Amino acid sequence: MNIRISIVALLMAEAFTLLAGGVQSRAQVAPWAPRPADPAFDLAVTYTPERGKIVSTPCDCFWLQGGGADAALTLYRGLGLAASFTGQHASGLTGGSSLSKLDYLFGPRFTLHSTGRSDAVKYSTRIFAEALFGGVHAFDGTFPGSVVATNTANSFAYQLGGGFDLALSRHIGFRAVEVSFFHSGLPNSASQTQDDFRLATGISARFGRH
Repeated sequence: MNIRISIVALLMAEAFTLLAGGVQSRAQVAPWAPRPADPAFDLAVTYTPERGKIVSTPCDCFWLQGGGADAALTLYRGLGLAASFTGQHASGLTGGSSLSKLDYLFGPRFTLHSTGRSDAVKYSTRIFAEALFGGVHAFDGTFPGSVVATNTANSFAYQLGGGFDLALSRHIGFRAVEVSFFHSGLPNSASQTQDDFRLATGISARFGRH
């Protein structure tokens, strides 16, 4: 699990470095900083693929496809609370099986902002990091039980990661990338855990401080 978290952190750092470098090469940019006070409310709708693995094989990996929505309230100096809801599905797995799941997560988010002008256009970029906790409901699959297998299961889940949004207008933005480590504890025939790699991209909206 530590290796996967390290990979996620490395990918996020590289993406943020490229973005910051590209912006600074075209315009003067205000230093990255949290907003000092005014609350702000963020919404996002995303396409959210996730790389999973069948535990009974050395590397039988697959991609769940789906989408998500999240909301965040920034309260003070970049600190706030976020909530996320994601639904995903994968079919054609080993043995012709499939898997669907819904997760609902809540937790703290920290957001940094940078603003500037490029070609006489004002823009704002926001980088955020979060730690979300909640649950996952899985269905349309096969999950071992104490007596017989079932086609539904529930477990605790958490997500660690972050991403960045680039403003397209006063309220609408583009979530260029979000990278997360997603952990769940659904029953399987081995460790009873899943450590997945999750991506997201989509449209965001912001109301409040810009």
